[in-house]
Amino acid sequence: MSSRRDSETRRDIIFFIFVTIIIIGIVISTKTTSHFPTPHIIYIDTDGSGDYNCDGRNDHIEINKALSFVNENSNFTTVHLNGSNTYWINDTLYIGSNTILEGDSDAVIKLVNHANWGKTYKGLIEAKQDFEKNVTIRGFEIDGNCKKQYEDIGKGFYDMINLKNSYNVTIHDMYLYDGLGDGIKVFHDYSREYETVPTNINVYNNTIFEIGHDAVWLKHSSNASIYNNTITIKADAAIRLTETMHIKIYNNTITANNKGYAGIELDKKMTAPLMDDIEIYNNRIYHTRAWGIWIVGYSKYDKDRAKGVWIHHNIIYDTGTSSTLHEAGGIVVQGFNNTIIENNVIDGNRKYGVAYELYPAYGIPKDNGFVTIVRNNIISNTIRNVADVGSGWGVKNCDPSNHTFILENNCVYNSAAGNYVNVTPTTDINVDPLYADISNHDYHLKSKAGRWSNTGWITDNVSSPCIDAGYLSSDYSNEPENNGDRTNIGRYGNTYEASKSLINLTIYANP
Repeated sequence: MSSRRDSETRRDIIFFIFVTIIIIGIVISTKTTSHFPTPHIIYIDTDGSGDYNCDGRNDHIEINKALSFVNENSNFTTVHLNGSNTYWINDTLYIGSNTILEGDSDAVIKLVNHANWGKTYKGLIEAKQDFEKNVTIRGFEIDGNCKKQYEDIGKGFYDMINLKNSYNVTIHDMYLYDGLGDGIKVFHDYSREYETVPTNINVYNNTIFEIGHDAVWLKHSSNASIYNNTITIKADAAIRLTETMHIKIYNNTITANNKGYAGIELDKKMTAPLMDDIEIYNNRIYHTRAWGIWIVGYSKYDKDRAKGVWIHHNIIYDTGTSSTLHEAGGIVVQGFNNTIIENNVIDGNRKYGVAYELYPAYGIPKDNGFVTIVRNNIISNTIRNVADVGSGWGVKNCDPSNHTFILENNCVYNSAAGNYVNVTPTTDINVDPLYADISNHDYHLKSKAGRWSNTGWITDNVSSPCIDAGYLSSDYSNEPENNGDRTNIGRYGNTYEASKSLINLTIYANP
């Protein structure tokens, strides 16, 4: 029996040694072939547990090593920044094609104090080289540390994300703040023919706070969507498009704490590039220092090279907060053709509700015959600007020889100087629109038949004259019954939150 037990013991020991050798071999093999145990993802940390580890000094070195590894190894896709950590960088992070740079929500990329790079347009994150494709940046924070830099804001220093000539770019769920330059910038050289090769850019669900220049700026880009962002601007624009096409800007909240210039800016200055098919909708813009939306074209180009802007279902209020700045207004246009401004609420803006105005300092368009349709909007309570004697108008055309407004079924009310200059309304109404709660900027229309509120449908003891007062050919199919078979004027016309109609109410109640 003892001999048998000894034999079994030896067999167990041999088996244990054999299994151990196999396991060690697998581990060694795994480390030899990939070095990293987690499929597809490289982790960065500060406590020694990451695949790459940072120590708070020149952390860009380790992060760039990780980014290069992923870019060069097709089995890997992602560099992940673990939180809660601050990664201090003193040089650019370079991201290549087919790479995701992501992080926990409390992981922070931060520019070191007094970086003193001395070079404009050098970004904290840049494309590794031209023509990078399939680039995603998501989930973490970037602290521009602007108060601890020598340079001034808006001079082109320390852009946060600068992806020049990149394609298929996605940037989402980021928190960018205290920047000295631009927040998110994607430029393409015009020679790259963005008109025929879509650049495909998606910027969404980001919070961008007080950036030193434009928060989001696309140039010579096409097929882009910018949506669901919350942007508080400090200088220039929240969203800027320069010679772009096939762009959607929607569901953004834009404010400025009485700073910045434009909420949304569109500009065209080169002769050749086409700017067309831009849709701006469902945005809330307020408290910008100058314009809510500013559309400016200048230099010598055919008017059909800057066209096709559709601005609809936005709320724009209390813009032009500087009482001395010449630049101000809800929506101000220069040098664009076939613009449609439709179903917006434009309330309490300084200088103009909607206007054509030339800005010689930026350049004057050399073509003429520019036309804008203004339809189904409520333009109310425009404020006089102390800096401009000719301000305080609901709708004003300052250049009637080259620009034409076509007004269709707007409600223009209570403008400080008057409702119109150099325009001829034939179907507008000029009455109190009866907002639900103007003090809280609730621009739903009061209705005896039913008005949408945060608690559901409620009724009022009066009905707005803007209900069923829209342009006869406008779509009303998205409005709830009873909708009177005609769209409402204002932000909620032809939406599921449109205030209900008393017309034919008996028919709908008793079919």
